[in-house]
Amino acid sequence: MEAVGQQSSSGQINVNLPWHSGVVVIKSISSVLAVYKPCGVRSHPNDNEICQQALLEAPYDLEKEAYKIGENYIYLLNRLDSPTSGLMLLSTDFEATQQVRALFKIHRVQKIYHAIVKGYFPEKPLVWRDCLDVQHRGTYVRTRRTQENGVWAKTKVRLLKIIHLKNETLSLIELQPLTGRTHQLRVQCAARGFPILGDKTYGDFGWNKRLKAERLYLHAGKVSFNLGGIIFEAECPSGWNLENAQSNAVCDKCKDKIEKF
Repeated sequence: MEAVGQQSSSGQINVNLPWHSGVVVIKSISSVLAVYKPCGVRSHPNDNEICQQALLEAPYDLEKEAYKIGENYIYLLNRLDSPTSGLMLLSTDFEATQQVRALFKIHRVQKIYHAIVKGYFPEKPLVWRDCLDVQHRGTYVRTRRTQENGVWAKTKVRLLKIIHLKNETLSLIELQPLTGRTHQLRVQCAARGFPILGDKTYGDFGWNKRLKAERLYLHAGKVSFNLGGIIFEAECPSGWNLENAQSNAVCDKCKDKIEKF
């Protein structure tokens, strides 16, 4: 087996890693990978132990923010909450990791999310700006809107589709976060009366129960950035099936985008 981070004869890096069974490699350019993370899978363990419900079944270095496989590291470039599905970025190269993380810090990475929310969403595109207070107590994390002593969060939002299901009105919306605060999209939606379907922390619990939503309908569907003149772009549609609110499969369109190695 080739060492992690080495390139194969086809020019692609070796991606034969101990992924969680639901993870799918969507794209690979040089040392950067885009993978699909299912709902319920952690971006990383909360300690250095191997976690079977994490992205990779391998030890995790909290300080380096990287999985360790043998003598090599697989660096996380972004994170998703456990209940959020969609695209995550990783790298096998430390220099590339620093460069992409720097792009995230200056908001040069474009991220597109989709969410299903309660009610009729306005047809006019919106820009949400909020001051958020993020509280960390061990593994407990909660975010709320505040008037002071918080961090600013900004998101572009637009309506994609109105959905009628089981005598309920829902909206499929697109969200483009311009900042990356903890639970940003979930809090901003809920604060405006548009809780995300299946949100067990900030959502409408009675509504979730009526629709039998067993997962969070928030999905990171597209990511793109320019790394030294190389355009990296990956896309993975949600594949949601609202007739089965427990569905968590990769959709056929997403499968079509999976690169062959």
